[in-house]
Amino acid sequence: MKPGRNDPCPCGSRKKYKHCCGAVKSAAGASNSRGALLEQAVAAFARGNVRAAQETAQKILEDHPNDPDAHHVTGLALYQLHDLAGARRHLEKAAQFAPRNPIVHSNLARVLDAQAEYDAALRHCRLALELDPNLADAHHNLGNILKKVGRQDQAIQHYREAVRLSPNIPSYRCNLGALLMECGEYREAQRHFEFAIEQDPSFAAAYSNLGALQLQQGRLAQARGRGGEGPPPEGRGDPLPD
Repeated sequence: MKPGRNDPCPCGSRKKYKHCCGAVKSAAGASNSRGALLEQAVAAFARGNVRAAQETAQKILEDHPNDPDAHHVTGLALYQLHDLAGARRHLEKAAQFAPRNPIVHSNLARVLDAQAEYDAALRHCRLALELDPNLADAHHNLGNILKKVGRQDQAIQHYREAVRLSPNIPSYRCNLGALLMECGEYREAQRHFEFAIEQDPSFAAAYSNLGALQLQQGRLAQARGRGGEGPPPEGRGDPLPD
């Protein structure tokens, strides 16, 4: 069944479909053979068959080597396949041929971040936000990078903006909560972890972070069972002190 625009993306990114595979699909519009192949590639990616998505997008590139959408899909597929060099190469091509596409720049920033190319990743995140200040994924990616380079206050600002723009994406909540916990903002961190668990009861990282927070606060009974294997029988646990 085709996912709705606000459903979690079936590729496993923990984003909404409209901000992930659906965003790629929205660029596919044409009804010619190129457009049909792109639809097939995006559909394969949405099903989690990233190898098929890559192979189908490569067929487009054989006849249309400058096609930004095909480079974009190929780059996303290679990223999922842990080929960072290949993903970067194709996403850089996508950015070259579609320089005004903020989603391309945001996805390229994610790959550059994974390669520890933080300065370049920051540039592409900021370019994405110049093109679309309301692109939640770019704010989230920028938060991830800023956290790694030790700029926690700025990272929190961008995490907060990502959550404001897309409040129901568990990974945004979880990463914001983790950084807030590091900064001693325990009550708000707990709220974000619990919200992430409500949105995705299988989200192991949210359980793990909430358990770590409760252990840090000395609440051993609540922390027991929070190691990422699902909700404990006692439920949420007590609220944190101020």
